[in-house]
Amino acid sequence: VHQREFLSSVVIAYNGLKTLILRYADEAARLAAEEEDAERAGELSEIAAVCRHVSGGVPRSLQEAIQLLWFA
Repeated sequence: VHQREFLSSVVIAYNGLKTLILRYADEAARLAAEEEDAERAGELSEIAAVCRHVSGGVPRSLQEAIQLLWFA
C-alpha cells in the first residue's frame, strides 16, 4: 500500500512539474510574439522550444539539460 501511495505522489509531482515547464514555454512564446527586437524574439522562441521539449522528453543538448535541472 505504501509503495502505491508513493508512486502515486511521484506521478502527481511529475505532472505538476510538466505543467509548470509548459507554462514557462507558453510565456516565452507570448513574449517572443510581442518582442520588437528580432534577436531577442529568437532567443525567447528558443527558450519556448527548449521548455516544450524538456517538459516530457530527454534533453538533447547541454542547454536542455541545464534548463531541466533549473526546473527540478
